[in-house]
Amino acid sequence: MIRLAIFLVLWPLAVLAQGLPEPRSAYINDFADLIDPDTESRIEAALAAARADTGMQVTLVTIAQAADHGAASVEAFARDLFNAWGVGDRLRNDGILIVVAGGDRAVRIELGDGIPPVWDGVALRVIDTVMLPAFRDGRMAAGIEAGTGAVLDRIVRPITANLPPPAAPFNPVPWGIAGLVAAGVLWQQVRKRRAQATGAARLPVAGRTGRGVPDRDDRQGVDQGDDPRARRPNPPGGDDDGFGGGKSSGGGASGRW
Repeated sequence: MIRLAIFLVLWPLAVLAQGLPEPRSAYINDFADLIDPDTESRIEAALAAARADTGMQVTLVTIAQAADHGAASVEAFARDLFNAWGVGDRLRNDGILIVVAGGDRAVRIELGDGIPPVWDGVALRVIDTVMLPAFRDGRMAAGIEAGTGAVLDRIVRPITANLPPPAAPFNPVPWGIAGLVAAGVLWQQVRKRRAQATGAARLPVAGRTGRGVPDRDDRQGVDQGDDPRARRPNPPGGDDDGFGGGKSSGGGASGRW
């Protein structure tokens, strides 16, 4: 009983002692040693140049496991770290934090509150098409470098150029399935109408009454272009060194390999 009481007292203190790491750099913090020095230098140079050109800050962090820092998931860790460090400009909230947790086999692209949620899908495509294939092949440094470059090319530069998100590649499979379903429904309607017409022709004119029930579609369309949150951030600017006090409420995307 005494051991249990001691554990209950000391365990929260141990978790708090682990806490969130302190930044070594405003651009890249390879705490898990997943990146070789040459690759790390190229990534840091690209992030610094992008910030100088666009005003948007992208920070890359690698860790072993989120639990090592008292977080239940890589999503919780990324959100808490983003807000603790203050990634991005505090007025525009347009910072981006990339977290790769090697031990958890998880990656997270956390977006600041000022980045409209429509860009979450772009972040997910970067993870799915650029980072995860490399990670599954064991090419961690290459996947991190390619993913970071894709974030700059597909999210940062289009946003600061006031361009819409890149369209997702066309996938014919859902359209083919939808076409087959629609054809099946249409064929059933045709058979039903033919059966009704044949039955009506065989019935006597007098002595029968009926009631038709028209088809009704109660679905309501959603105009996603009217999303009040989908607005452009202010023009770039701010401090080029350190962090600017930005915040995130959990926007972005995650992936696991």
